[in-house]
Amino acid sequence: MFFCFGNSKLIFEIKDAFMESFMNKFISIQMPIINSKFISNNLNYEEISPSAEMSDTIACYYRFFSKNSIKGSYTMPMIPDGCINILIDLNQDEIEKSISIIGPITSCANYEVTGNVNLLGIRILPGKFMSLTNVPMKSIVNKQLLLKDVINDFYKHIPKDYQEINENTLISSINDYSLEFLGNSNACKNETIIGSATKYIYDKKGQVSIEELAKAINYSSRNLGRISDSAIGLNLKLFCRIVRFQNTLYFIKNNANFDLKRVALENGYYDQSHLAKEFKFFCGVPPTVFI
Repeated sequence: MFFCFGNSKLIFEIKDAFMESFMNKFISIQMPIINSKFISNNLNYEEISPSAEMSDTIACYYRFFSKNSIKGSYTMPMIPDGCINILIDLNQDEIEKSISIIGPITSCANYEVTGNVNLLGIRILPGKFMSLTNVPMKSIVNKQLLLKDVINDFYKHIPKDYQEINENTLISSINDYSLEFLGNSNACKNETIIGSATKYIYDKKGQVSIEELAKAINYSSRNLGRISDSAIGLNLKLFCRIVRFQNTLYFIKNNANFDLKRVALENGYYDQSHLAKEFKFFCGVPPTVFI
């Protein structure tokens, strides 16, 4: 996968730390470590917590912008975390064209940073976007779309002077709209099931078989897989791998003295070779880059 990003295009989510929702033990680490010099010299990233009412749906809001116009282009990786991202390009004059949605990605995606970057993002937790839209997630996996083609009235709730108002006011407007949307929708049985499933997967740090998961939440593995495809957009086996990998990155970041063999064993991999294969798939680089 390769997406252009900058000017009025796409975002690469960057952080020099981890983001964790303690309510459901969700972890998302987007690694700028291998590009830290470029990032520190050229880009700013900051996160804003959602309101308490939205904290079980929205992982965070984030601002991402360049300090100066980036000359040429620079390619960066984005690591899968199961999330949906809604992006508002604050450089775009036409509001309908300024808001994009990026579906969950299945493997490492390469993003090209170029020009002036000035974006506000909303990171929505896995399995939660259907609460807002009833859009099957399978239809937007590995895709970037204009949000108006998915939720046709979302942009109407963005202030017309969105380029000029401060980010807190803009976030407040989005938060109020999301609350209104949730208040007018009825939680369905499938949402309860996928919520139980994701919580169990987070608790187990992704180290769980589908059979164990189905037994734990008292639901058939076949139907659970069908619901996961629709609500998360990923099959459960892949989603568990993603959760395990994100927890592995968190482990590495907080246990710098461990060798690769210990990292592999502590995080449920067969051996170092298995760990290296997952790093190549989800990060595009070998684990030695981070150790």
